[in-house]
Amino acid sequence: MCSTSTATSAVVEATKVSSELGDRIEKEAQSAYSEGRRVQKEKSSVIFPAPAAKRARRTSMDCAMAEDSVDDPGDKDGETPSVISDDHPVPPVGLPINGTVRPLSRGHCGTGPSTYRTGINRNGQFGSSNPSSNTGPKRVVIKNFRHRKSESSADQFESNWKILEEAVIAIQRKEKIHTGLEELYKTVENLCSYNLTNEMYLKLRQCILVHVTNELGRLLSESNAMLYFLQSLNNLWLEHCQQMVMIRSIFLFFDRTFVLQNSSILSLWDLGSEIFRDVIMKNDDVCNRSVGGILSLIETERQGSQIDRQLVKSLLRMMSSLSIYQTVFEKPFLDATKALYEVEGRNLSRDLDVSAYLKHVKRRLDEESNRVDYYLDFGTRKMLISITEQCFIVEHMDSFISRGKIKVSS
Repeated sequence: MCSTSTATSAVVEATKVSSELGDRIEKEAQSAYSEGRRVQKEKSSVIFPAPAAKRARRTSMDCAMAEDSVDDPGDKDGETPSVISDDHPVPPVGLPINGTVRPLSRGHCGTGPSTYRTGINRNGQFGSSNPSSNTGPKRVVIKNFRHRKSESSADQFESNWKILEEAVIAIQRKEKIHTGLEELYKTVENLCSYNLTNEMYLKLRQCILVHVTNELGRLLSESNAMLYFLQSLNNLWLEHCQQMVMIRSIFLFFDRTFVLQNSSILSLWDLGSEIFRDVIMKNDDVCNRSVGGILSLIETERQGSQIDRQLVKSLLRMMSSLSIYQTVFEKPFLDATKALYEVEGRNLSRDLDVSAYLKHVKRRLDEESNRVDYYLDFGTRKMLISITEQCFIVEHMDSFISRGKIKVSS
């Protein structure tokens, strides 16, 4: 009985001790939990910047909180303290952390990106959040930049000039051009950009010179008939002009840049005219036959026959364009006119009375004036009319007076 009572007391005592121990453990656990919550709450005051996707929305809030923290770093109305200790202030929400903790001053908050704001980048590391610091090297694009080939200048010129030469020769031979005009124009532009304009100018001049020289041989081999020769010469000139117009359309970029910048260089049109003049018209045979043929046609017309006035006009316009009208044609023409009208005036002054003679003189003056208007150069008019009046009137005035056919008023 005694042993039973003792055992019961021991069980009761053990139960009591166990209950006290459980209560103690529970209190310690609650205390540790509360302490952990407090520490976690203190640590939560150090908040790093939001991710890039949310950072823009929190900018204004961060600035406001930063200003409050600067005004009063302590706990206001239950707010989380903004300091961990008296020596190390904790930056508020959005305050940058660049290796060391530093407070956010007024004026550094704004809507745009701050060069001081840092946070966790995409790689999970601390660093600048400025987008410009995370970008790689930028590509520099130069507009209208022409890539320079590594081949030598000689190779560049030969490859491009071959295309242009084929087009020029096709024009001269009246053949089809297989390369488009736009491509030819760009080829000329490329040669100019490579500073190969001098070489291109010399090559083009040589190409025109060779063609005109060949045409000279063909012209001289034509029939000796005067009219046929004049027609062949006129056709050659018209074809040459047409060819130069087409060639200039291909080399237009060169003609408007290089030629204008170099006063000593002839334009393509002037170059073609100079070659035609030096090769064709300064050839003695061509010059003599052409001038002699034109004078023969004009004399035929003065005798009352019809001639191809358009042919004469075209040939004389050619001479004016080549600046050889005065030196090659005008003087021989005036000399021929004087020789013709001196003989005619001397004969008619003996055979006709004054009235008929003056009518004839008036007709001659009208005819010469009409020739100037149609195919002669305008500068020839004054000398031509003066020679006509001299041959028909001035030289025979004394004869008419002495014969009593003209009364001189007092």
